[in-house]
Amino acid sequence: MLTQKTHIYFAGIGGIGMSALAGICKKRGHIISGSDSNIEQKSIHKLIQLGCSITRQNEAFLANPKPDLLIYSTAISNNTPIMREALALGIRTIHRAELLSELTKQQKTIAITGAHGKTTTASMISHLFISAHQDPTVVLGGFLESIDSNYLAGTGEWLIAEADESDRSMLKLHPNMIVITNIDNEHLDTYKDADDMQAAFYQFLQTLHPHGNAIIFIDTPQTKNLIASALSNIRARITTYGRSPEADFRITNEQFTSSKSSAEIITPGNGTIAIQISQSGPHMIENASAALISGYICGLSGQQCTEALASFSGVEQRFTYRGTYRNAHIIDDYAHHPTEIAHALGTAQRYNPTKLIVVFQPQRYSRTQALWNEFIEVFSKAAIDNLFITDIYSASEKMQDPNKNAAQLVREINTIRNDQRAAYIPQDQGFGSVKKSIDECIVPGSLILFLGAGKVNALAHELARADHI
Repeated sequence: MLTQKTHIYFAGIGGIGMSALAGICKKRGHIISGSDSNIEQKSIHKLIQLGCSITRQNEAFLANPKPDLLIYSTAISNNTPIMREALALGIRTIHRAELLSELTKQQKTIAITGAHGKTTTASMISHLFISAHQDPTVVLGGFLESIDSNYLAGTGEWLIAEADESDRSMLKLHPNMIVITNIDNEHLDTYKDADDMQAAFYQFLQTLHPHGNAIIFIDTPQTKNLIASALSNIRARITTYGRSPEADFRITNEQFTSSKSSAEIITPGNGTIAIQISQSGPHMIENASAALISGYICGLSGQQCTEALASFSGVEQRFTYRGTYRNAHIIDDYAHHPTEIAHALGTAQRYNPTKLIVVFQPQRYSRTQALWNEFIEVFSKAAIDNLFITDIYSASEKMQDPNKNAAQLVREINTIRNDQRAAYIPQDQGFGSVKKSIDECIVPGSLILFLGAGKVNALAHELARADHI
């Protein structure tokens, strides 16, 4: 596959993983076209600048010129017009994971997976290898701020890629190293529970070459069980990290401010490596530790790793500063799972804002319903002054239980808190309603935190612009 110049069509080309693969293929000399329902995305603007031909999804037409290959993601069903047209025209179609699988055959591959933190961890590892002049190929689930891109088409020895566990497609890859950041109750439309995800990750470890490496966070029950199974049955080398005394690389002496974190990592030889990063939170130290170990095993020096981590500037929409509004700071974060929300709220509280105002858009009916009690718990316990929840972003899912909606979530949070600090804002009322609600409670020195993986980040941008209109 792709041994000669090929015309490749990407259905849903604006998706963060799809756009990365499209960019790499374009940089490697292939003809790239595609379609998406939203052509105003940053990822699409960048691909158009490269010379890719992109149309709106409802304008897509494959016959002229007919592509050799069509790539689709899990979000594109076989019933869509573009897939039916490809079938009628006899165009070969493959899932995006098959294309990434092909790329992992061409370079040594570090595959990063886990319920939380994989984009930041993959980005940190990428930054280490870029800083060490390794010229890696990179496939990320977010824009690495230091290169303002979600991909690199490098010619070096290594490919660094996020391995998508949400649909088990990571099992198609051919990794030399696997990093597992954690296991949690996530993607419950695919997995029955965290134990089911653990079983899938064990299958993933079985894809490793006998001389390969697995780096696994030890501090969750499922990862600890996974490690025990892997040590008994997997021939690849297993390296663990975390705060547990059993960890091969042990995190100690952590310190946090609103904008920085530092820690010491005790190595297997009982040495100490001090790290400092410009991101705040225990979860960020975990991500940095995984990146450090990856670089260390791949032959980078301790100094190369620590200096690169210190210069890591972050990933877009991972606690990203967007500007100010009425003397309040605006932060945008991708957190959409209760565990991630707890991390983001903890970081926000280290700023000691006059008021913490949170705007949250739940993502997916399946996640919201499966983790209903966890969402209520994280928001009812947090020191939030005002919480605004807008309608669930469906991500093409159909509503399963009409009683599990944003308005009901607000009612139950207020019941637990015994106050009215949470409020429901219907999405059809638009940005004006969100802004009006914020105007009614904002004071100088507030922090306004936008949370979610749907359309809520657009509101953060609009609010930042509102101060300059």
